[in-house]
Amino acid sequence: MFTDLKDFLQAKSREDRKVYTYVKALFRTGSYGYTYLCDGDVQEGDMAVVTVSNEKKAVFVSAVSYGTSSEAPYPFEKLRFVDEVARYGTPRHLELLCDFAGATPVPEEELYPKIIDDDDDEDEYDDDDKDEYDEEYDGDGEEEVFDE
Repeated sequence: MFTDLKDFLQAKSREDRKVYTYVKALFRTGSYGYTYLCDGDVQEGDMAVVTVSNEKKAVFVSAVSYGTSSEAPYPFEKLRFVDEVARYGTPRHLELLCDFAGATPVPEEELYPKIIDDDDDEDEYDDDDKDEYDEEYDGDGEEEVFDE
């Protein structure tokens, strides 16, 4: 581990100077965190996908740290990479979170129902709009004010 910037910059090998992103991944709530390498942008709270025994698993990113290969919290040669990262707040994050929790994901259509607009001519002026206008204004262009 380097104690200061000078030691870091004077490292003999370029590999010793490369900074990696280390992710602590939880396979279930309250479980022990496993360390993975990550190439992309990742933050605590994101969901990720990792390969375990040729099977893709959803994991929760509980911590993110940065360091050189010599600073790895686990033997660097044995570390595996994260396959995919899903940012917090995205539909993919929700899908992986449900998988992580063992819940059935709710279809996006049910989460965000579309508003159905039956009035296709809302931009057109009709007689009903004229009546509403006449009630609001007294004809001289100013809004009526009533004393209470």
